[in-house]
Amino acid sequence: MPNDIDSHLPALAIPATSTNTTSGTSRTTLDWALFYAGLGWSVVPVRPGEKIPAVPWAPFQHARATPAQLHDWFTVGGYGIGLVTGAVSGLFVLDFDGEPGQDLLARLEREHGALPVTLGALTPGGGLHLLFRHPGRPVASRKHVLPSLDVRGDGGFIVAHPSMHRLGRRYEWDIDAHPEDVAVADAPAWVLDLACGPIGRDSDGTPHGGATDHPTTVVHTLAPGPLGLPQDVVADGRETYMRDTILAVLRALRDRLSRSPTADELFAEVWPQYSRKVDLTRAGRGADEVMAKIRYTLRRVQAGAVVGLQPVVGVAAPPPAASTNPAPEACPCLFPTLDIAALSAMPPVEWLIEDIITADGFGITYGPPASLKSFLVIAWSLHIASGTPWLNHKVRQGGVLYVAGEGVRGMGRRVRAWMRHNGLENVDLPFRLLPASVNLTDPEQLAKLVRTAVAAAEAEGTTIAMVVIDTVARAIPGADENSAQDMGRLVAAVEHIKAAVTCHVHGVHHSGKDPDRGARGSSALLGAVDTMVKITREGECITVSVEKQKDDEEAEPLTLHVEKVDLSHGLTLEQSLVLVGQAPTTSALAPAAVSKSHSKLATTPIASDEDLQKLRHEIAAIVQTGGRMTQSKLAIALGWKRGRSYERLNEAVPVAPDGADLVLNDAPVRLWRARSGTSATSPVEVVCAAL
Repeated sequence: MPNDIDSHLPALAIPATSTNTTSGTSRTTLDWALFYAGLGWSVVPVRPGEKIPAVPWAPFQHARATPAQLHDWFTVGGYGIGLVTGAVSGLFVLDFDGEPGQDLLARLEREHGALPVTLGALTPGGGLHLLFRHPGRPVASRKHVLPSLDVRGDGGFIVAHPSMHRLGRRYEWDIDAHPEDVAVADAPAWVLDLACGPIGRDSDGTPHGGATDHPTTVVHTLAPGPLGLPQDVVADGRETYMRDTILAVLRALRDRLSRSPTADELFAEVWPQYSRKVDLTRAGRGADEVMAKIRYTLRRVQAGAVVGLQPVVGVAAPPPAASTNPAPEACPCLFPTLDIAALSAMPPVEWLIEDIITADGFGITYGPPASLKSFLVIAWSLHIASGTPWLNHKVRQGGVLYVAGEGVRGMGRRVRAWMRHNGLENVDLPFRLLPASVNLTDPEQLAKLVRTAVAAAEAEGTTIAMVVIDTVARAIPGADENSAQDMGRLVAAVEHIKAAVTCHVHGVHHSGKDPDRGARGSSALLGAVDTMVKITREGECITVSVEKQKDDEEAEPLTLHVEKVDLSHGLTLEQSLVLVGQAPTTSALAPAAVSKSHSKLATTPIASDEDLQKLRHEIAAIVQTGGRMTQSKLAIALGWKRGRSYERLNEAVPVAPDGADLVLNDAPVRLWRARSGTSATSPVEVVCAAL
């Protein structure tokens, strides 16, 4: 290899991210990224433990990242490395999946002769990536070109060393086919025919090779698999795994019974296998879907449309044996149940914005007119699109489709103001605005919205993480918001979007005539949402209160303030607003920690002194001398409902530097409230200190 590789891959005397077993030198992920870029390959960051780019990667299918971008991505963040395949990198990849893929490679070499020596990488799942020079003509990225073989060509990418798989194993270069020692080879003619040839069909007769197929990700466990099926737990790719399981069981039952099984017989064997390995809490994975797929498969087999499974003619299932105690009527579908082991293995809550917006839930942000609720949701959307933290809350990057049913004219200014304020004016973010209302109760418009979201994801080169509906009222024209039935239709539409797009759906909604009584309309909406956020405004400050978080504790209320952003250009005077966290003036958890004037901690006692002192003794007994506890946890310990807990604490416990003195366990103590950090979003804690 040329000597200039050493300039891209230095041996550094710092803690190693990975070790090159060929040379024995320790190198960081950034070193590897620069090395790959030096070979002329397009490099993108990959989410830790995943196969998903951490940035919108469509631009890097046509142009390689700059060294400055590589430094920004890989100096911090813990990202893995993705290599964009195709003409931009001058290569395409044969991706052999697991041991079946290795067996397929051996068979292909027996039939066509040994492949030339080229770069090769070993995948954590036991598969193999073989890299070949791009032929200069289109090479489509396709799934299942042959069983257990994918092609990663134009518009594709692979994960590369030193990335870590979520199973805890790294992607490794083959020691005999390492990029330091071996060059990318030209593909023989039969490989080019395979990679560039026509699309074939899957084992059930349906076309395969589409670039938009979603891969099946598996997590290895010791779960037994009847009928010789794979012994893996499937975390994604529900349709592929469902189809393959049904076909495998169908073949086994035909051999065992010497006839075609009925749908019920097939379901009885498929469901135990399938339900052990698939997260049944996710959409599209229930017993009804499995039974529907079974019936569809049996119809296709009888029509001769499934490769390798000929229709069985004139052989019916035997009649049931006579019985004096008739068996209960067979049920074609069962309600799925989870045992304790399955419940314990369920994944924790995944967040788009930590403690605020869940990754696959339904959220509502509501408030009275002019409360700046749309400004807040736009800010959340752009933080998600850019992957930048919102205040001190971590954010998972993804695309956003914002359906603006009203106020479209002002949206451009709001987005430009946010971009300027955050120093991202010239950055292309995966954020799309749909400048019209969509009737979610109209099946045709609902389907069109889903197609629009999918097309937006493809255009941006990423997944759509959130669809925003602004406002809810514009999305259900003619519906009665006070009708539980009409709101149920809205909820059903939202569930359809969530399942079809695999995203969070967030609605912007109005409060009722009395803002203290919650969002406008039927309480069925509150019962259906995962997250409910209330916005109140006092002058230039707004308060963000998470009133409901179904799967986790509600976050502490946040205070934000309005800041004007100048958008003037030339002789045109223009401005808009952004919402900014308001930090306290001094550090917290000291007697002079937080100013009494801070709006969220202001105290206005309204209870009697006797009641307040009794409550303080209860609080001190829970927190204990020398301890501290967040308001939310203290409210739970006191058995309070969250809605009024902060007001009651305001009455009982003063804000530092003031305090409430009392005696606990025959010793004097002082109670006060202060934030646990310097940020406006730091939780408020109650402190009990000895005097």
